[in-house]
Amino acid sequence: MTAEAAARTSSRLWTKHADHVHRRTGRAIWDAAEGLPDPLTAIAAARRTAEDLLDRLARAAPEGEHLLTALARADDGYGGRPDGEEAGLAADLALSRRGPRCLTDRAGAGAGFAGLLLLGALTGEPVGLVLRSCRDPCHALAGHESTVRGWLLREGHAEPLSRGAIRTVAGGRVPHPALPGHPEEGTRYEKAYSLYVAGNEA
Repeated sequence: MTAEAAARTSSRLWTKHADHVHRRTGRAIWDAAEGLPDPLTAIAAARRTAEDLLDRLARAAPEGEHLLTALARADDGYGGRPDGEEAGLAADLALSRRGPRCLTDRAGAGAGFAGLLLLGALTGEPVGLVLRSCRDPCHALAGHESTVRGWLLREGHAEPLSRGAIRTVAGGRVPHPALPGHPEEGTRYEKAYSLYVAGNEA
């Protein structure tokens, strides 16, 4: 994703309302699967891809507190109108790594974050992933420090975003409206790392 494309992404309308995201995601999944020869098999395969990606994100996260946000534009085939008036979809997932253990809100991810991953894996349409890694205090508290990285899920593969692209999406003059509001002071933007080991990219 280029910085220009990222800027266009951040200018859209977005919603995180859980019920709305759940309904739109579920409808879009079935709409996409209906045109396939074996819809249930396709959905099951997309679910495995989404679960694998979630596991990779959890294992690769450094020690500390993290907030993952999935972003799917309405005009990328997720039930939005062609004029772009309908809001894009966004969902958060909290991660906490302490030593070898990584705790995730799996129940909360089921209808939101993981649903958007499944949708992206099924349709091949791009889904943005933004990871904010915090050093105490985190997320909602003033005085925090954090590092922001991002990936673009496309055709079942998560591509790392450059430092410039993720800064354009998450920060800059017009921060992405679906991401938590954080002051620029104490925030660093970094190039994302690969989630795949050489020879194990599938």
